[in-house]
Amino acid sequence: MYTIFELPATPRSYLVFAGLCFLLALLTFGSLREHQFEMDDNDYLHDAEIALKVPSHLLSADRYVACRPVVDLIFIMTHAVWGSNPANYHLLMAALHFVSSMVLFWTFRVWQIDFELSAFATLLFLMHVGHFRAVHWISCLAYPVALIFSLLVLIHYRRFLETGDYRCFVIAIVFLNLAILSHASSSAVVLCILYFAYRKGTPVREIILQALLLGFIAVGLVWLLSLLSVNTPQAEHGLDQTDFLSILYSWYWFTGRLYAFAFWLPRNIGGVQISDMVIGALVIVMGIWSIWRHRGAVSDWVVWSLALMLPFTTDHHSISHAQEHWVFGPSRYLYLASAGSSFVLAWLIRQVVLNGITSLKIKKWLFASFTTVILILCSGHWRKYDHLVFV
Repeated sequence: MYTIFELPATPRSYLVFAGLCFLLALLTFGSLREHQFEMDDNDYLHDAEIALKVPSHLLSADRYVACRPVVDLIFIMTHAVWGSNPANYHLLMAALHFVSSMVLFWTFRVWQIDFELSAFATLLFLMHVGHFRAVHWISCLAYPVALIFSLLVLIHYRRFLETGDYRCFVIAIVFLNLAILSHASSSAVVLCILYFAYRKGTPVREIILQALLLGFIAVGLVWLLSLLSVNTPQAEHGLDQTDFLSILYSWYWFTGRLYAFAFWLPRNIGGVQISDMVIGALVIVMGIWSIWRHRGAVSDWVVWSLALMLPFTTDHHSISHAQEHWVFGPSRYLYLASAGSSFVLAWLIRQVVLNGITSLKIKKWLFASFTTVILILCSGHWRKYDHLVFV
């Protein structure tokens, strides 16, 4: 694949890039330490506080929030270390977002995507404004944790496809369990890896066997978590929208929001915008075309962005609430899917620069300018919504 800067994939390049991402994260998210608790934050801490004294509370029907064992364990450990200090929790959220970005970069490299595009796509994810609530709210800790484990599933499953080593397949299953136990929406990763297997030419019989095994694990874990969360708000509203047209409408809306507001946010971010639906329709149509044509990594990450959105389209209560309240929109629902959309956006931008201009010098100047402007715009909007509160 043609590149613009021909960046070398050396240890020094990796360190410089990681340092740049860390600096951007520090400048953009460092002020989160001034935030207080919002929304369900206190409920998670309350469950952790009780669980420190009575561990069986985690499995009781008296829980305040949904059962997510990996997240529960993190809250218990952090509460034991620093109590109810909001600053430390917000810095933890920023750190987890940074780590998930680095794991995403690693995933792109495992996908044999060149250093330049991997770095650009990772920067777009790190600074993606559309999912800002998944970083702002402590109660959204499940999202970056689930993404980290979900990406580790991809990494090891890819290695399994390339080497045939079933140890990699077993490791992928372990990380799939951890991802789902962090957030049930990670079960959609199964759809992605089955598509990857199909695209890599895996025999149909083997794909079916994997689908049965992975589907049994995913459905079983989601069912178990729903039983342990039966009296929580998340369980009450998680599957209250089953009408196909309503689910499709939400899917279009979320997809459009994912791309339309990747770099900036309007004042009214809760209501459905015309741009959401138009861009959502275009992206889905182009995504299906890309999948049909098997355009390598592009189709892989299109599948990821579309699949990881689906689990959230059945929550009618939260979707209606997001449409009525301008302060947050579907923000946190976009977090896992934005890992894929960030790659698609990065690929599209670089393709425009590569194919639209003949002079290499102008290509370098234009691509560097695009990247700088996008990062400044994103950072400005992150700070603009830094102290946005729920009303």
